Amino acid sequence: MPYILRPFALSSALLGGVLAFGPLRADTILQYDVSGSFLVSSTTFSFTPGSTLNIDTSTGLAVDADLGLTDGTNIIDFTGVPIINTTIEYLWGGPSTVIGSTCLFGCVLRLEDTAGSGFAGFAGGAITGGALLFHPVGSPPDNFINVPVLTVVGTVPEPGTFALFGFALLAVAVLRSRVGHRRPIP
Repeated sequence: MPYILRPFALSSALLGGVLAFGPLRADTILQYDVSGSFLVSSTTFSFTPGSTLNIDTSTGLAVDADLGLTDGTNIIDFTGVPIINTTIEYLWGGPSTVIGSTCLFGCVLRLEDTAGSGFAGFAGGAITGGALLFHPVGSPPDNFINVPVLTVVGTVPEPGTFALFGFALLAVAVLRSRVGHRRPIP
């Protein structure tokens, strides 16, 4: 006689999985390739190949970045979550090192998109503003010469999706092992 799963046990297991691992939802974190360039003190800085930005498009917040800007000789890196992280503006603080005559007191990179709902629901394309500054003081004015463009390259799986999938596989394995060891009641 096969083991029959009672509806209460099934609904309890599903509810427990959702409460433990969060709701299962479509992947909303998109990874973008970043391109464009800035003019600072008559020197052009362009995003390096492989510069990426991960945005949770359900909230519009940046979740990770690996951005590099180069003048052809020097590279300035901006990584991680921005220090200012809103639905319309991201601002990273860069290194406080001397790179040629730049970044003596720290660099600042600002990317913004004030069109529509900002980065929430952002599908990629040119953004409305950006700046690269070689000092951390004041509000960086736009100084891009080629508008920064974000191009979608894929989704970043959410950890909750993998955890919930793993929980479901474990539950199936446990139930299958129990089915083989049940004896019918005479």
